[in-house]
Amino acid sequence: MQYPTHRPILSTLVLLTVFATLACETDVPAVDSEPPEIQLVMNGGGIGSQSMSNPPTETWSSPTGGQLFDMTSGAEYTFTLTVTDDGGVARAAILMPADFEVRNLSPDVRVVPLGLQQSLEISGDRSSPRNALVVSGQFSPPDADSRNVEFSVEADDFGGADGGTNQRFMLVRAALNSGLP
Repeated sequence: MQYPTHRPILSTLVLLTVFATLACETDVPAVDSEPPEIQLVMNGGGIGSQSMSNPPTETWSSPTGGQLFDMTSGAEYTFTLTVTDDGGVARAAILMPADFEVRNLSPDVRVVPLGLQQSLEISGDRSSPRNALVVSGQFSPPDADSRNVEFSVEADDFGGADGGTNQRFMLVRAALNSGLP
């Protein structure tokens, strides 16, 4: 007898528990010239578990500049974006195609339509800064023709008490393959 597995939901709950433990209040320093750090983890059909971060790399693609991994139309994927900064995180966002169905987003995440893309984002609070923000949830690409897709990650910190924000970006390239024969 097989029992159903709830691995994506369990993984998300574990990550949220870890985040709640690690995302501590912090102080915005007088001077902060270091941009935040980014980590994106994606799990799902055809890709297993992919973990990407900046630093060390801003663009995640194949050695030839093509797609890093292949995704399947209609499959379900989980993702967790974690942005950390000792001086507080002002904003964390992941942009993906607008036709990807998103669900089960972590609390306080806003979905902002941007034409052909959608931004899943969360903002920090300068009056109560935290050293980490997390955007997590699930998405399913539509049943469609094969195409190339990109996930763009944006992260901002508070930039110190008197300065502008420091930013860091990351781009992940993937191929979306039709699940149809």
